[in-house]
Amino acid sequence: MPFVRIDLMRGKSVQYRKTIGEIVYNAMLDVIDVPKDDKFQVSPNIRSKPLMSARAIWATITAKISS
Repeated sequence: MPFVRIDLMRGKSVQYRKTIGEIVYNAMLDVIDVPKDDKFQVSPNIRSKPLMSARAIWATITAKISS
């Protein structure tokens, strides 16, 4: 049972949050073969600026996948 935490900046709509959750869930189905309907996600609102820029986060993810 995978558990996912999706941190989003405050002010995102409910529909936006649901869409992001579905994208993450579909990726988990495709990539790590989680069981269908095995979706446990939490998505808190964050007040402050993100600690890393999107470019830095992508570079970190790419480096981990490449190694």
